[in-house]
Amino acid sequence: SLGFFNLASHYRPLFRVSGTICCRASLAMPEENGLHEALLKPVKQPTGITVAPAEGEVPPSKRSVDDLHDFTAEFIERGYHAEYASWRDGYLKWRKGDAKGAKGENDEVSHLKRKKSSFEYWYPTVSAFTFRRTCSYWITVLYVEGCLLFLWPSLFAHAWPHASDRMTYYLSKVPVLIGTTIFGIGIYMGYVELINMDTDTSEGRANFFWCDWRALLRLLQEKEEDDDDSIEDEEADTESKADSETNKVYWYQPLCSIAGWIIYLVGAILFQIANTSDMFEMMASTHQVMVEWPLIFGGFCFFLGGVCEALHNRVWANPPTTLVWWASMLNFVGGIDFWLCACPNWVGDWAEFIGVKGTVLYLVGAIISLCMWRGEQFGLSLIGNLNRVHRSAGTQVAVR
Repeated sequence: SLGFFNLASHYRPLFRVSGTICCRASLAMPEENGLHEALLKPVKQPTGITVAPAEGEVPPSKRSVDDLHDFTAEFIERGYHAEYASWRDGYLKWRKGDAKGAKGENDEVSHLKRKKSSFEYWYPTVSAFTFRRTCSYWITVLYVEGCLLFLWPSLFAHAWPHASDRMTYYLSKVPVLIGTTIFGIGIYMGYVELINMDTDTSEGRANFFWCDWRALLRLLQEKEEDDDDSIEDEEADTESKADSETNKVYWYQPLCSIAGWIIYLVGAILFQIANTSDMFEMMASTHQVMVEWPLIFGGFCFFLGGVCEALHNRVWANPPTTLVWWASMLNFVGGIDFWLCACPNWVGDWAEFIGVKGTVLYLVGAIISLCMWRGEQFGLSLIGNLNRVHRSAGTQVAVR
C-alpha cells in the first residue's frame, strides 16, 4: 500500500522517522525509468518542514482510489490471482461480520499451505486450472466426434447395401480410420492430463510421454509430505477429519487412474494399427496378424480400461446418483462390447449390433463427461482427485 501512495504522491515523502522523512515501497515495483531506485532511496529533509503539494495538485489523501495502479493483469499473468481472490473474499466476509474469514496473512507462505482436499491445492495457479480444463474439454469433444464417425459405416451399410467397392472404401473405411485417429487423440489428451498432475505448466514445461511415476502415485494417494505438521485450530481439525472420511482415497484408486489411461492408450494404438492396415489389400495371413489380432487385443484393453473406471469410482459402493457413476458404467459396458465385436467367432452375426451398441454407450458416456466438464469436474472418470474439490462461493478464476 505504501508503494501505491508513493506513486500517487509523485514520490513525495510520507512518513517521518527520527528526524528523517523516508519513503519506501513494500511491493516489488518495476525498475523502469529509475522508479525502483526512486522509491527505495531515502529522501532527507530537515525535521519540522512539511512539503506542501504543488499548486493545483490534489493532496494524496483526497485522491480517488481509481487513480491507483491496478495489478489484476499482472496477477493473472503470474498465476497469483486465484490465491489473492480467495484470500480477499474471506477477508471481506470477516470485515462484514461473518464468523469465518481469511486464515493467515496474505503472503506466499500462507497460500502455499494448502490442504489436499482444497481447490487451491489441485489448482495452484490459473495456468494449472486452464491446462486441466482444456485437456478435459478436448477429451470429451474428441470422444463424441470419434463415436459419431464409428457409427457412420453401419448407417452407410444399411442405407446403401449395394454400393460399389470404391464407394464403400471411401465412405466406410476412411471414416472409421479418421474416427479411430480422433478417438485416439482424445485418449492421449487424458494421458497427458494424468502425467502432468504434478507439473507446473505455468513455467512452459509439460510432460508428453513420461513422468515421475512414483511422485505421481504419491500425489494421487494424497499422502502428507510432513506428518509432523500440526493443525492451526480445533475447527480446522474437525473439518479435516470430516473431509478425510468423505474423500478417503483407497489404495487401488490411484493405481486404477494410472493403469486406466495407460491401458486405454495401448488399446487406441492397437486400433489405429488395425484400421490403418485395413486400408490396404493384403494376404489373409497378413490380414489376420495386422488387423484381426490388434482389434481383439485393442478391444480387450478397452474392456480393462472400463474395469479400471469402475474400480476407481467404486460403482458397487456408491448409488447411481452422480454423473461420474453413469459415465464409468457406460464406458465399462461399452468396453465389453468393443471387445466382443472384435471376436466374430464368438458372437457370430451379432458382432455388428454389439459394436454399434458399444459405440452408442461410449457416445452417451462422452456427453455425460462433457456435462462433468461443464461442472468443473475436470478429472472425468479416471482422476477422481480433481472431482472432489470445488471452488468456494464468490471466488472467480480468470481464464484467458
